[in-house]
Amino acid sequence: MKKIAVSIGDLGGIGIEIALRFHSEIKKTADPVYLIDSFMLEQAAGLLKTAIPEDFDILSPDAEPFTIRPGSVDAA
Repeated sequence: MKKIAVSIGDLGGIGIEIALRFHSEIKKTADPVYLIDSFMLEQAAGLLKTAIPEDFDILSPDAEPFTIRPGSVDAA
């Protein structure tokens, strides 16, 4: 199966929810590697009350973790 990189995008957006909820469907057509830090992934999954699939492969970008605040805008 073809390996693909999936950028999660804005963590305040819907990308992470789609990746988590539809991972099993994505796996049917590709071998995804999600570009997200493990701390940020755990934080987002907790906020979404969604389990992280065991085969959810990630590649951590070189970025500082931060606190996800749904519904707020931060230019920092």
